Amino acid sequence: MRQWIALSLLCMSALLLPVSASAACESPIKFGALTWESGQFISGVLRYIAEDGYDCTVEEVPGAGPALETALSQNDIQVIGEQWVGRSPIMEQAIAQNKVAVIGDTLKGGATQGWYVPKYVLEENPGLRSYQDLPKYAGLFKDPENPGKSRFMNCPSGWTCEIFNTRLLKNTGLDGVFNNAHPGTGAALDAEISSAFEQHKPLLFYYWQPTGLMAKYDFAPLSFPAYKDECWQDLLLADGTSNCVSGFPVSPLGVAVSTPFIDTNPELAAVFKKVQFTSDELNGAILEMSESKRNGEEQALVFLRANPSVWQAWLSDEAATNLAAKLGISLTGAAVSTDKASTTNQLGLSSSFPSWSLETPLNNALASVVQNYGDVFRTISTMALTYLLLPIERLSI
Repeated sequence: MRQWIALSLLCMSALLLPVSASAACESPIKFGALTWESGQFISGVLRYIAEDGYDCTVEEVPGAGPALETALSQNDIQVIGEQWVGRSPIMEQAIAQNKVAVIGDTLKGGATQGWYVPKYVLEENPGLRSYQDLPKYAGLFKDPENPGKSRFMNCPSGWTCEIFNTRLLKNTGLDGVFNNAHPGTGAALDAEISSAFEQHKPLLFYYWQPTGLMAKYDFAPLSFPAYKDECWQDLLLADGTSNCVSGFPVSPLGVAVSTPFIDTNPELAAVFKKVQFTSDELNGAILEMSESKRNGEEQALVFLRANPSVWQAWLSDEAATNLAAKLGISLTGAAVSTDKASTTNQLGLSSSFPSWSLETPLNNALASVVQNYGDVFRTISTMALTYLLLPIERLSI
């Protein structure tokens, strides 16, 4: 009898205990480790929310895009922090089979893409507004490796965007005027764009957001016809047969989760669905992450500490209080400063080092050299390749 009474009291006590935020979370939650900056940053924000707001155990699983998407469809991982809707056949099939869902609207207004020139090019050439105007202004965009033609800076070979840009060049007839240049990597494309802006040179190029360069420089899009889905689906095929021209789709950006994750973690899934950044917030975070040489987790920590008013509305009151406590901030206090000194403290880095650094003056000096002498270095490089390295290579054959 005494044992029964003790057991009853124990059960009643358990029922009377307050329910913690962790009750909304079935751990562990496995995130796909993304390799691009915006994906790393968004994943970092989501992991902090899950771990410090809702007391979940989180893990990160490395892998290439298709492998992570397959793992998500099998519930081997539960979350991919950034997913472009309508871009992946693996994801589309998993969604159709109700194994996966893409929830939320992570980037307000969606991820955009297109053909761009620097804004100063449009200001100096008011007649250039559309892709149809490019033949008249082709002389602005001379190919430094083939001055007899102009140059369009495409995506690296193998990327999906390289395929539809190549098809658009052909279908618009611009392939007869513009060389289709392919940088070796995304970093090489960024370097070409940055070099053009720093030297105030014209450049015609494809780009997209969210990215840091969108926050750093003023890009001006060239207008295209309205988006037509049937045409676009054909443009995605290297062997497509249509000669149509379409504008670029705006791709919703969301959080990809496995269906079992939604079933077992409904409150956390509802939180992920609320997560949203403006383009200025996301592009600015990526730029700051790149220029400060932080990883996605570090940049997420800086963002969360500096912007409680952004994320507080996503979370329950209890979870928001938990996260704020872990971040060491007050939800009712003054706004957190985002200057360099406070950023160092936000990351928990030692303040015993001197505040001065050679990095900024060195970067400024390098930018000045690129701006004033970039063409000289390019000419020297071309001459060395043409008249020294290639003849030596021929002699050695």
